[in-house]
Amino acid sequence: MNFNNSLNEVRQRRITLANESMFNNQMANASRVDKMRASMRRTIGQAMTLSIRGTACSICTMEFEGPCTILELACHKKHIFHEDCLNDWIKHNEQKGTDVPCPICRTKIDKDKIVKKNLTKPVEPAADPFSGLAVATTNELVQKDTV
Repeated sequence: MNFNNSLNEVRQRRITLANESMFNNQMANASRVDKMRASMRRTIGQAMTLSIRGTACSICTMEFEGPCTILELACHKKHIFHEDCLNDWIKHNEQKGTDVPCPICRTKIDKDKIVKKNLTKPVEPAADPFSGLAVATTNELVQKDTV
């Protein structure tokens, strides 16, 4: 009987250690996933902020830097894109045989109303559309995620 008790104790210890090991691995993986999510939130947040302010192309998420040619859509004056990016977008959607939507608001693009502009210097940021709202800035997200 004493041998069986000892054997049961060893089994129980092994099970406990295995469970603790699995738990620690799961916590480490969860921590990595949380860090990746935070990084993605920061990246997407930065790209969206630049796009909403009209200082970056929503297709490639690169800021407008002169000299370059940008295209402004009729649906909204801040829906501006690099010429190459929008041309590729239009071509891609036409190949699918669908109406070509604005990459931002999905309004059908009227090719006759696209305004072509030559940019010689970087676009000045417009007023922040979120001013006055309780929205965390990218820097606040970085600080919270690194704590």
